Amino acid sequence: MEVQELWSLLAWFQKNVVEPRIHKKYGALHSVLNQNTQPNQAKVSMEQQANDLTASLRAMPIHELTTQQVGYLSRLGVADFFGERGAAYVEEVLYKNAIDPATAMNRIEPIMATLNRAIDKTNKTREGLADVVTPGDAEVLNLFRVTFVNDASINNVVDLKKWSNDWFTIARGVVMAHDLAPNEVKVVSAQSGSIIISFGLCLVALKTLSTIVERALVIANSVQDVRLKSEQIRSLKLNNDLAEQKVKAAAEQLQAAAKTERDERTEQIAKEVSQSIGLKRADGEKMAALSKSVKLIVQFIDKGGEVDIFVEPEGDTNETSAAEDAQRALRQEIRDRGQTIRRIEDDKRRLGYIKEGDGDAEVSDNVED
Repeated sequence: MEVQELWSLLAWFQKNVVEPRIHKKYGALHSVLNQNTQPNQAKVSMEQQANDLTASLRAMPIHELTTQQVGYLSRLGVADFFGERGAAYVEEVLYKNAIDPATAMNRIEPIMATLNRAIDKTNKTREGLADVVTPGDAEVLNLFRVTFVNDASINNVVDLKKWSNDWFTIARGVVMAHDLAPNEVKVVSAQSGSIIISFGLCLVALKTLSTIVERALVIANSVQDVRLKSEQIRSLKLNNDLAEQKVKAAAEQLQAAAKTERDERTEQIAKEVSQSIGLKRADGEKMAALSKSVKLIVQFIDKGGEVDIFVEPEGDTNETSAAEDAQRALRQEIRDRGQTIRRIEDDKRRLGYIKEGDGDAEVSDNVED
């Protein structure tokens, strides 16, 4: 995780966990449950504390966080206790079975200890970074993280060459469409299984790329759903060879239909994105490069690769010129699309990755600048 990304997470944690006193609300519920475990004492209602806690958890904007930021919360041990997931857990503890205050209290108590440790650690991290990072001091890093997993993994130098060429071609086509040079896109970090690309101030290019990715993810989920149905058909146990042949043919037809749909929708994305940018027939080279970018992004995501976007939050400013307002709106649009991408990625992971059939063609390219 880049420093700016971590700094942004710490600010989010302060605003959405510490200031709303989420740990205190867990504590208030725990106190009522504890009171109801005491013998010879009247039971008191926990409804107010439970509703207050679950409403606060559901109001937490988890969708604002990148996958890496959510992963950091998981390493702190608190990700499962925030947002809709946290609210559902509390409701399961309290209401799914006959209410047992002692059992519920024992399940809430470790959450309080974990939250207190997380708050202490994030406070210390903020203090440690405060002398090093100040919002606005560092180079602007609007990040695009590419993660090589599933059939988009890098297992050897051949894979490395392929995906390096593909992502060069992708970046080249997108920035070229906006009259920018490929060297304006920086690789700022290479981690195990992923690279982080900075678009710096090239926000229009990042907007275009995020639009393509969002559309590509919708295609990938649709194709994966068809592949799942095809695999389910193939797995049917039938009594005779003729029936099995028919089932196999039906599965192959589904696979072929999925491939056709993917290719047609890929061409449609390229056409619509070109039009949205304002490319004309005279911009043939740009349109061809952008079309290749779209095809390679669809291929990467279809093979199980993952992407994520981080756009730095706005700093405190009173500047209200038309240009600055337009930049803020553009950044927010990309940020919103990044949130949508993460939601679709989550759906894709839940669906599971199914390897593409041997008959599916693969886009290859070795364009040199």
